[in-house]
Amino acid sequence: MKKIILPRLILTLGMALLALVCWIAAGFLSDRMVQQEMTSTVRTERQMAASIVDNMAQIIASDLAMSRAIPATLAQMDLTQRALAQSRHYASNPGGTESQRRIRWTAHPALAKVNRFLHDAQGFSGLDSIWLVNDQGFCIASSNAEDANSFIGYDMSGPST
Repeated sequence: MKKIILPRLILTLGMALLALVCWIAAGFLSDRMVQQEMTSTVRTERQMAASIVDNMAQIIASDLAMSRAIPATLAQMDLTQRALAQSRHYASNPGGTESQRRIRWTAHPALAKVNRFLHDAQGFSGLDSIWLVNDQGFCIASSNAEDANSFIGYDMSGPST
């Protein structure tokens, strides 16, 4: 009977040892697989983030280029050039306060057309405001001409004293 028990005991301990070794090996293998999957996921996320940053940089650069081109384009238009040329007659003596200048220049028919044009251009361009400044630094037309806080009549030549 002892001869039968000893081999069974050895066989049972061997199987238990084999199961323990397999369990430890499976743990190491699963840890390695999880680590590889995690590394792959992090690498993919980094690539996606870099791609998004590059795309955003291109969009910002494009928007800035467009924003820089708008004033140059508007300056070449006959409507703005004519308004600036005509403003020399009625805006050359800009006496009065800002609100007085605003009332006077907003009532001018030629500038009303420019104000409407600037308002439409502002809507299409996505810019917050567009304004036209004469050679003395006074805003004579603006996309926000209808607003109470319009730029028209404001002295943009430098800091107020």
